[in-house]
Amino acid sequence: MMPDDVYREYSESGLKLKVTEMDETMLIEGTAESLLFLSKLFSAQAEAKSDSFGISPFGAGRAWFAPGSTKGIYIRRIENKPGK
Repeated sequence: MMPDDVYREYSESGLKLKVTEMDETMLIEGTAESLLFLSKLFSAQAEAKSDSFGISPFGAGRAWFAPGSTKGIYIRRIENKPGK
């Protein structure tokens, strides 16, 4: 499954994630379904052809964010280097 497949799977769900800064931490809030969506995005990115993707409350992917979200999500897969 690729990230776009996850988007299609949840496209009619109406789910929303809220991503904000909390002190020195990023706070990600959502229902059980929205957190499952996010976990599937992480899993799909591990298998994707592209090494990265992102969604933002101010740009591409904004439909996935709840009002009050101030931060987006950028996931970048790096290559595993033996011995590092």
